[in-house]
Amino acid sequence: MEEETSFTINMSPIRVWSHLTDFKSFTLWHPIYCFEEVEAEPDKPMPLRYALFRGQYRIKAEATLILAEKPDRICWTIGISGMVIYDETYTFKSVGSGCEVRHAVNYRGLFGRIMSMFSKRGLRATLRAEDGAFVRFLKKEMRSAGSVPNRQRRRAQAARHARKAANDG
Repeated sequence: MEEETSFTINMSPIRVWSHLTDFKSFTLWHPIYCFEEVEAEPDKPMPLRYALFRGQYRIKAEATLILAEKPDRICWTIGISGMVIYDETYTFKSVGSGCEVRHAVNYRGLFGRIMSMFSKRGLRATLRAEDGAFVRFLKKEMRSAGSVPNRQRRRAQAARHARKAANDG
């Protein structure tokens, strides 16, 4: 069974791809799993922790990066003891000044079809929750990239905005 969602964000595809391939930051935004290793190489297993049943149970699994076409597509497979195989693909397309992200998931394997039948409604909701968490993370990263860390500069910038607003009045 394959399920797909999409969303658009005002960011270049290369930046979205870079944030998504930063496996260390998955713990900051992904609600279901996080990678235990930060370096990913094609066809090399990466250990991860996977949450089942709304986070009540955590299991260990392995993810294998099978496709990384910068900045167009990234795909990995998560296998749980060879019984369930879960393919996850992100495709990036430049749209105007932003990026359209397509997120697709496919269950395979012995119990994959059974799991997909039981979780058909929940899978789309889960994908939307993952996409929403990723968008919130990206927006937070965009805001923090433009912030001025120096306190004195922040005060001067605020004073300039206040003077400009007073002069506009």
